[in-house]
Amino acid sequence: MRFTILAIALLLFLFQSCIKIGTTVYSVNTGMKSAFNYKPGSYWIYKDSITGAIDSAYVTSNQDVLYTAGGCVLEPNAPKIENIGISVFVSDGNPTDTEQWYFSMQQSQFNIGFHNSKDSVESILAFSLFTWPLSTGSAGSSSGCVPGFDSGSVADIIPEVALNGLSYSNAARSIHAPFSERSQSMVYNDCFYVNQEAGIIKLVFIHPADDIHRVLELQRYHLVR
Repeated sequence: MRFTILAIALLLFLFQSCIKIGTTVYSVNTGMKSAFNYKPGSYWIYKDSITGAIDSAYVTSNQDVLYTAGGCVLEPNAPKIENIGISVFVSDGNPTDTEQWYFSMQQSQFNIGFHNSKDSVESILAFSLFTWPLSTGSAGSSSGCVPGFDSGSVADIIPEVALNGLSYSNAARSIHAPFSERSQSMVYNDCFYVNQEAGIIKLVFIHPADDIHRVLELQRYHLVR
């Protein structure tokens, strides 16, 4: 009897182990994770080339979680997608002007979303900024638990971009405009420049609906990966 109980327990253990071993996990691309997995302590200092204002952006949190392939609720033994979520707080020194950027990585996609207390258009934008490795063409639609409001496109890879006395090589210029079904109510034409070593080196926000036109250019940065 004792032997039978031990045998059954062993079979159950092996069965559970096989399930665990057989579970598919879609991990974040290792090259993208190495280059863009920013940890607290990372920061970027931007200057608005239009107003001269200085914005400080710094990472407040970094979380690595697994979602099921079908959604945000974990289900036993379902294929899972690794999602790295990074929160970035942005401040120009004015406590009434708050801004938050949200980065997320899934497989080969780098997604971004925003919240800005003074820019109603920016606050509903969430899209895939680029796919890895950096190349021209559609960046796809953000997926999983990240809102998929937009899809974007990397228009070109610029061999060298000079900003504030610094030079950045092979910068991807990712452009974004509203889907056709949203074009009646949403007007924007944004552009983001991404460099592997420094991250987002330039951000252009053009939002006529709330009279926002900002061009943030990187002055200096410090990254913890």
